[in-house]
Amino acid sequence: MKRILIIQAQMKQYRVPFFERLHRALQKENLRLRVAYSSPARSELQKGDNPDLSTECGKKVKGYWLFRDRILFQPLLREILHSDLVIVEQANKHLLNHLLLVLSALGLKRVAFWGHGRDFQSRGASFSEWFKVKTLSSVDWWFAYTEKTKSHLREHGVNPEKITVVQNAVDTRQFREELESISDAEREQARRSLGIAADSKVGLFCAAITPQKQPQFLVASALRIKELVPRFELLVVGGGPREQVIREAASKHSWIHFLGPQFGRNKSLYHRISDVALMPCGVGLGILDAFAAGLPLLTTEDPAHGPEIAYLEPSINGLSVEQNVEKYSAAVADVLTNTVWLQQLKAGALRSGEQYTVEKMAERFKAGIIQCLGMESRTAALSPVGEG
Repeated sequence: MKRILIIQAQMKQYRVPFFERLHRALQKENLRLRVAYSSPARSELQKGDNPDLSTECGKKVKGYWLFRDRILFQPLLREILHSDLVIVEQANKHLLNHLLLVLSALGLKRVAFWGHGRDFQSRGASFSEWFKVKTLSSVDWWFAYTEKTKSHLREHGVNPEKITVVQNAVDTRQFREELESISDAEREQARRSLGIAADSKVGLFCAAITPQKQPQFLVASALRIKELVPRFELLVVGGGPREQVIREAASKHSWIHFLGPQFGRNKSLYHRISDVALMPCGVGLGILDAFAAGLPLLTTEDPAHGPEIAYLEPSINGLSVEQNVEKYSAAVADVLTNTVWLQQLKAGALRSGEQYTVEKMAERFKAGIIQCLGMESRTAALSPVGEG
């Protein structure tokens, strides 16, 4: 039985369903998956979304965070030695990655990168990004987040036959079930408990509150939206290093509700009482939760968006406007006050949400692993490798 090792710096709540499905899918192919991860760095602990994987497929090891959490070493040399394929995040801060690049170059270990291809959150050139570009072709395989990632890899010389587009996703199936289970009475009670009137329009921000998300832009925009739409209310779900910006705004304005990190049914409930998803900066996987809930995603043309921004279709499932508080606020206000347009965007968001599921992602990932290992699948693949 061939062994697959995936190394993660930490385990995130949204990744658990994916790894569980991938584990089961690989078992059917007589492949053994082990996902190694560590406790998060101190800066990540505030987010409160770091569960453990089951011991059936997960292996938690001590992580040594060095130089103020800029460098990570995980003692996984034995696991690497006994693995037929090692899949790692494309991250320069992981010391093991540099060893694996050497082993791959020497033909001693089959290594794959999984990620964006570049740092979509970076707002400028750096040595780190230069090094990433130089090493794009130094691994045996690529698991690209989206077609946008694949295009970037091809532009920098990566063989397209060694790229699997996985269409990065979260477990929207479970999320949809939770959404559907919430009754109108629960929705009404939730709005009453927050002091939100029945005729109010609600914007939802649901993500980690990091510098890339620019919470100060969100607050400034919310204040302007409130002037344009007097019955507007803002829900903020999440936590992180910049949450104080939201806390201070919420302490001054009763219509700004800071709810902290929320999971499961609570998270679903806040989506159900909202009208639109507001993510002006740094769009990531949260776009899929928004679509699953039928919430149009309203954002700006931010260079720091993650590759998942490729899922946004302006005027179909959301909007993207110039990164300017006044223009963004006006665009949000237009959507909230135009009932017909809002319903059209909601319908488009629901349709888009059906395209990206964690089940399909696991099948694509499995197909890529099989092809990388030069094997024949025992089961029919969902779609050709690399198909978007």
